[in-house]
Amino acid sequence: MDLREKGVIDGMENKFFRSEKFNGMQNNEIWGYLESSDDLLIRGDVNGDIFCRGTVYCNGNVAGNIRANQVQLYRSRVTGDITCRKIVTDSESDVKGFIIAESGLVSCHVSGDVTISGNQKETRHELV
Repeated sequence: MDLREKGVIDGMENKFFRSEKFNGMQNNEIWGYLESSDDLLIRGDVNGDIFCRGTVYCNGNVAGNIRANQVQLYRSRVTGDITCRKIVTDSESDVKGFIIAESGLVSCHVSGDVTISGNQKETRHELV
């Protein structure tokens, strides 16, 4: 099954995608643990944790934790914790969990704590 044809997940051109605990897709949703050695574009629903050495570009729903070098959320809903070096969100996204990052801009609704530990501390999050 080609995940790109389903429009749920797109790896950038010539990027490596691997998941040892991938359980498959049901109703255009991904079930299982995702791991990528480079950038990952998510459109649709992911039910499981994500580990990415590159940037996670998310325009969908994630029920699980995200651990990545960078995270960009656009009109996304994340039910889980986000740990990354840099994060950028729009005001329409929603995070039900905590965010820990070294730098970034958090403009979305967050139900947990937001910790930006580095020099760039721009947060405009709203606690729900």
